[in-house]
Amino acid sequence: HRPGDAGMVRSIPKLWNKRVVAFMTHAVNPGNAADKLADLLEGHGADVIATRSLNRRRLDDEAPAFAAEVLAVARF
Repeated sequence: HRPGDAGMVRSIPKLWNKRVVAFMTHAVNPGNAADKLADLLEGHGADVIATRSLNRRRLDDEAPAFAAEVLAVARF
């Protein structure tokens, strides 16, 4: 499993220690694609503070919980 279109991440300007959240949706089994996306973003200079793959059929349940988790971790 891998994140789709990694070339798009490589085409944006370097993130230079910007704090980011790496998330994606999946249909069946994401494997470790979210971790690979986080690695890709870190390789592009990002500071990844949270990572998750959300099941596209359960977004109403999973997305709010993940957003709350991110807000708890992020210190403005």
